[in-house]
Amino acid sequence: MPTRNRLVLVTGLVTGGLGLAYGLAACSTTSPPAGDAGSDVTVPVIDGGPDVNVNPIDGGDAADAAKLPDADAGQEIATFFVTAVGAYCQRLATCCNLTPAQFDLNHCTSAVFAGGLAGAVRGLVELPDQTKLLYNATAAQSCLTKLEKLTCTSVPAAEWADVFNTTCSKAVSGTVATGGTCRQSIECVAGQFCEPIGDAGTGTCKPLRTVGAVCGDLGVTKDGYANLTAHESCSTRALGPGFCDDTADPVTPANTWKCGAGAATGASCYYDYQCTSLTCGGTTEPGLCGSPKDLSVACTGFKKPDAGP
Repeated sequence: MPTRNRLVLVTGLVTGGLGLAYGLAACSTTSPPAGDAGSDVTVPVIDGGPDVNVNPIDGGDAADAAKLPDADAGQEIATFFVTAVGAYCQRLATCCNLTPAQFDLNHCTSAVFAGGLAGAVRGLVELPDQTKLLYNATAAQSCLTKLEKLTCTSVPAAEWADVFNTTCSKAVSGTVATGGTCRQSIECVAGQFCEPIGDAGTGTCKPLRTVGAVCGDLGVTKDGYANLTAHESCSTRALGPGFCDDTADPVTPANTWKCGAGAATGASCYYDYQCTSLTCGGTTEPGLCGSPKDLSVACTGFKKPDAGP
């Protein structure tokens, strides 16, 4: 039976390597390893002062993280994404009290890119172009400002949900309506998801499935849990509240999974988007909806092995 790993704060760090999971600070299932986390990703260093968090979702190979298209139509989006990832990692380094020599910036940026900036712009790095996307400069600037001021150590649940699920997610939106072709759910208008996702561009934007609707038919991960499309079918970009309920223990067959409603504060959880508060925190396995995040695992994970004490 697969083991469900709950991650604690910042971009999918998994024992033994980098995994594109639902991020540290969030709860999540194990995702496929991302390969060499220290790929050549260059981001602007932003003086963010002290504070940060992360919570990415299964976002593909981290090696693709730095390959955002340079087409004019997507330049604003690409620039925003790179800047936001830099702001996030800079804030994390400050919160962890790590000097530039101690903090593994490439590891951090690769992970946050692959996770779609804590899921806020999930699917962006897999797109060959941004022709079906809209950029909201006001929301983007608000996102950057809030990333630079995230609270250190324990991140309040309301702040986490506001920054990633509400503010940053509004910086980029889709334009494809029901029945239109898509590669990723981010290309679809609100209330839609792309089925199936993939590089071929042959997916179709369809209305989100309602609570109680079957979702396990959309596929599973190699570990036997609901895949990204399954979760995205239950809430916009899988930002919640709402998810494909694969949380039974022992794990039930995929054909029994249905879209679940958001769980109340204090309920056990594995995913941020499983909760009405949009945060699954704490230090236990599983976590608790509405609990604050803990940066300790992220700080350890992004410290260079040879950085010294």
